Amino acid sequence: MSNSRLIVLCFFLFLQNMLTAANPAPHIIEFFFKPKIQDSALTTPAHTQESLNQFLSTPGKMNRALLRKQLESSHIIQGIYVLYSGLVTHSDANGQVTFPRRQVEETVTLVVTNGIVPVFLFGNTIHHLEVRENAPADFYTLTRTHDEKSKQSTWNVTKIQPPAKNKIPDQAIIIIAKPKQIDMMEGISITGSSANFILPDVYVKGEITLPTNVLSLLKYNKFFSPVLKSFVYTPDRYASQIINSL
Repeated sequence: MSNSRLIVLCFFLFLQNMLTAANPAPHIIEFFFKPKIQDSALTTPAHTQESLNQFLSTPGKMNRALLRKQLESSHIIQGIYVLYSGLVTHSDANGQVTFPRRQVEETVTLVVTNGIVPVFLFGNTIHHLEVRENAPADFYTLTRTHDEKSKQSTWNVTKIQPPAKNKIPDQAIIIIAKPKQIDMMEGISITGSSANFILPDVYVKGEITLPTNVLSLLKYNKFFSPVLKSFVYTPDRYASQIINSL
């Protein structure tokens, strides 16, 4: 083979690899963080008619209260770091978290902790992740099942005991937060039957984008790849796509 043909072949192989890497992920795993309503809010005495009328008659007061509530909710659910299968991302302003799906099984392990420790095989190659000794952690399994009779798919969420030596499964979703700050509702919830995993909502019980949570990840952040997105313009909106970085 001549040098010119070899150069052309190498160029097309390189171009093919680049295009393959930039292809949208065929399937995704996605869930939303939602602010949890505290019990105290439900037990607060209702406004009397007089105080309610005064509140509604004050120009701008209701708008400021609604805006403050919206900003508080957005701040609570935004910027929460999450790991999955060698990838790292964080929730957006809507609390949305999206990864390319990298598993065949329809069972997902979800871990809530801010005390992860990598166990190295050699050099900078990580063998697996563990929960640091004495660090709090909650483990959940989410299993999707299909009812052929009703044609309905559901997620069954169950809290489980931590595995031996606190070893985290390779394809677990890890939320970087203290367990007391996160509430994962156990039980059954309805979902779709497509190849995309739309997990049940994860509820946030308070401000968790604390420096301690972020700093616990920064030490090992270099070992994880960011989730890549591309934006596609359509006549009425911009749509984002998750890029398969494998």
